[in-house]
Amino acid sequence: MVGLVIALTMFAFSGFAADKPKAKEKATAPTDLIMKVLEQWKAAAAALEFDKALALYSDKFSSYEYGDKAGLKSFLNDTKSQGDLAGMAVDTTKAKVEIDKKKGTATVTGIEVKAKFGSAAISLDMAKEKDNWLIKGMDVQMQ
Repeated sequence: MVGLVIALTMFAFSGFAADKPKAKEKATAPTDLIMKVLEQWKAAAAALEFDKALALYSDKFSSYEYGDKAGLKSFLNDTKSQGDLAGMAVDTTKAKVEIDKKKGTATVTGIEVKAKFGSAAISLDMAKEKDNWLIKGMDVQMQ
């Protein structure tokens, strides 16, 4: 009887195996989260769905080429209406992510875009805002 009491006491303190919280899952690495955003951006850009693509941009987005987020949207819509984005293809197979953990920022390079206009190399500057990685800047180099 004493053995049963000891066993039940130990069982009560340790809990049922099924009731024990599972070991915390490893948090998703920032690079994986950034690549997920990149793939969403790629899909929206290739489909010319600019509102979906721009949802991945920070409200603090700025670029010397386009100004702010509204300026980028205007540029994209104008370029689309002129037919220059016909046949848009986005290649992210060579994309590389560099993260600055202290600043909570990242740069994605190695993005290639081809369409009627020709081809361009794109790099994205990203920042972590709350729990999301968003695009805060962009550089486009025509090739």
